[in-house]
Amino acid sequence: MRQSGYLMPLAAFILVAMAIMAATLMRTSGQTGISVAQEAITLQAFYAAESGAQLGMSTLYYDSASALTQAAINGRCDAMNLTPTFNASGLSNCNAAISCTRSAGGTASFYTITSVGNCGSGEITALRTVEVSAFFE
Repeated sequence: MRQSGYLMPLAAFILVAMAIMAATLMRTSGQTGISVAQEAITLQAFYAAESGAQLGMSTLYYDSASALTQAAINGRCDAMNLTPTFNASGLSNCNAAISCTRSAGGTASFYTITSVGNCGSGEITALRTVEVSAFFE
């Protein structure tokens, strides 16, 4: 009598399938780690840009060295080119580039402050932009 078994091919199939599943799981977990780090850096870049926009508004309106007049604010907007580097623990690897543009409309001046937050280095970096607008009559 001739005997034929099916356990040896079944065992080989199970081993190959398990190896493929293990490789897929390793790749997915590696990508998840990078994804989590990128999300954290992106959030930091947003907060750096938001902090830069707040600094820009403060520089525009709350300069105690000169009066709060339209001409003074126009001059501060035209001269605004700030690049703060943050040293707070959550933003220690971040900086921002802040600029201001203005347009006139009748008796009012309209200001747009643009803040670009940049965090991270190497492969994991993020840039986020925040724009705020204001006016003065």
